[in-house]
Amino acid sequence: GAQYPTLLDPDVDFGLAHRLDAETSGPLLVAKSHQAWHLLRLAFDAGLVEKEYVCLVHGWVAPGEHKVERRLKTLVDTERKTSHSVVADDGRMATTMYQEVAHYALPIGDAHEPVNPSDVPFNRQLTLCKVRILTGRTHQIRAHLTDAGHPLASDYKYLDRSQLVHDTTWCPRTFLHFHRLDMPDWQQSQGNTGEGGRIAVSCPLPSDLRSALARLTRVELSGRQ
Repeated sequence: GAQYPTLLDPDVDFGLAHRLDAETSGPLLVAKSHQAWHLLRLAFDAGLVEKEYVCLVHGWVAPGEHKVERRLKTLVDTERKTSHSVVADDGRMATTMYQEVAHYALPIGDAHEPVNPSDVPFNRQLTLCKVRILTGRTHQIRAHLTDAGHPLASDYKYLDRSQLVHDTTWCPRTFLHFHRLDMPDWQQSQGNTGEGGRIAVSCPLPSDLRSALARLTRVELSGRQ
């Protein structure tokens, strides 16, 4: 604590430069000095930090990169001390980019034999996606993809109750992982321009989410690029 005073200072969130949703895995940046904390916060607010996530969503996402640009409003339940975000005209603008990585089907029983995509009902269609967020709103990925018709697997806030109960039989938590973070390296920056190197931090998919994927059957859709 004495060596790193930010860790004891609630005014700088105990050194945390950003947050992750409950149940979301991935790296967290912690500043060891007040100067570093302010630099990191400025970098996040200025959009200088690139954030890439991996998630598993319901439905089959079409090939290519998709853009969601919808205003989000956070609703807070003070009694239950919970919050969730909804698309609303009086919300704050938010931008999410997502792209399919692979398509899956939830098998019936333990069967993993090849399946005909046309035989898979919607409630058994799943897509692994990589996601970039250009803003940082509360539950942005979860709210935007739900609005786009692709709620995340095992999302306890945005799925209906029956689907959530079914999902948690094979996926123990919200399938959302902070995969990669890329930020300026001020120590390598040249002069006062701020130009220079960057620091990239990557975190592989954790074992519980890998196990959930292993329960699914990979599906190749015709026309996939």
